[in-house]
Amino acid sequence: MDLQQRYEDDFAMTQQFALVTFMNRVYGWMTAGLVLTGLTAFGINAMQLVVHPVALIASGLGSLGLVFLLSWSAQRLPAAVAIGGYLLFAFLEGIFFSLIFLLYPMATISMTFFVTAGVFGIMALYGTITKKDLTGIGTLCFMGLIGIVFAIFAQIVAQAVFGIDTGRFNLIINIVGVVVFIGLTAYDAQKIKQMSAAGETSTGLAIAGALALYLDFINLFLFLLRILNSRD
Repeated sequence: MDLQQRYEDDFAMTQQFALVTFMNRVYGWMTAGLVLTGLTAFGINAMQLVVHPVALIASGLGSLGLVFLLSWSAQRLPAAVAIGGYLLFAFLEGIFFSLIFLLYPMATISMTFFVTAGVFGIMALYGTITKKDLTGIGTLCFMGLIGIVFAIFAQIVAQAVFGIDTGRFNLIINIVGVVVFIGLTAYDAQKIKQMSAAGETSTGLAIAGALALYLDFINLFLFLLRILNSRD
């Protein structure tokens, strides 16, 4: 083996190692966020704490603000700030998600979690290993997400103002939501891999990637939870 070939092989191995290391960091932070959210929600429920509506609203608004901050500027923030903001977001989400223990049976929550984990894992793996460009799918899913937001708003108005039964419409929204976040999971996984392959492996970028996958998982979980609960 000549020196040129050896150099190319060493360079390829270095790139592969950097890719695997970065992907492990992203999925590690995503998992840490999910665990923190779950423990917070479960702890509040186990201690039978009653979260004041003002605290729920504050946690919801706070987590929304952190999503925008971290999504747009995580890679430009100091590593400690990005990590702290992400963990704070996961904690605030846990406060808000403590409500699901009041709204849904534990059996349904547990089953939905395992279904979500399976679907998410399959689609994240597909997005990572496929050679097909998923940009078009990502764009279509993002447009679908905007449509879901408007559809939910229209559903709320129809129920609150006109007293219309929107049960079937709600099921359609949930099914579309599952499809959208299945697509976004694969797209985000591929995008994270591409960023790593381009040499972008900062802590802030790892946090931004973890946040994107966290949101895919959580929203997939919520839409599946509504569907599975409606079948009970």
